[in-house]
Amino acid sequence: MPELARVQAWRVARHPALLLGLLWYVLGVGLDGPAAPYDRYSMVTAMLVFLLAVPAYFAVNLVATSGRRSGVDEWTGALPMPPLHRTVAMLLAAAAPAVIAAVASLGWLALHGGDTGLPLLWQHVASPPAAILGAGLLGVAVARLLPWPGLPLVAVVAVVTANAWVSAHWPYLGAYVDFVRSTGGDAIPAREPGSAGWHLGYLLALCALAAAGALLPVARRPWLPFAAGALAGVVVLVACSLQLP
Repeated sequence: MPELARVQAWRVARHPALLLGLLWYVLGVGLDGPAAPYDRYSMVTAMLVFLLAVPAYFAVNLVATSGRRSGVDEWTGALPMPPLHRTVAMLLAAAAPAVIAAVASLGWLALHGGDTGLPLLWQHVASPPAAILGAGLLGVAVARLLPWPGLPLVAVVAVVTANAWVSAHWPYLGAYVDFVRSTGGDAIPAREPGSAGWHLGYLLALCALAAAGALLPVARRPWLPFAAGALAGVVVLVACSLQLP
């Protein structure tokens, strides 16, 4: 399984959808970087997620469904590696875009001497890779739970639309970390200060919820991922509440 995870991670990392998003980010950053303080801060928070999350979702989903689309899945049932192990390998491979996002973020900070123009907590830097990891895990979950053509596109449009609506009404709940003013301490740079730590916990709980969904149809004991997903859902709601001002 580790070898399969490495192979799938490499396929995800060099997928054209992800490479296009990364190129978009690099071109957006430029050699000098944006001058305005919030624009500099945004390059390691909001913009990283805006430009890489959806490409990461499609890259992972297309790799996860490549066997079904090519007809290979019709004979993989005879292989020694069961669907559960292949799904776990794909979930591990979904971390590749998050690692790339972390490297891009840290690379920007190194290139510009860490000057974002606004106070930057480690939770701020960790939240975008967590959100991008969630996008990849969601790609696997949709591949396993909704194995029909066209539904991956419907799913991502629904998620992005819902997030845009939430962000418009309660900006500090947005999963894209699009915040506009920095505050001190353990605070999200938001219109109204909330907890950056609990925001990161909220994103990681969403990751766990997506992973549980991906495992549900292939688990030997479906009640295990169901219970884990229910627990993750509770953590999502608690963290969602505790990150509020």
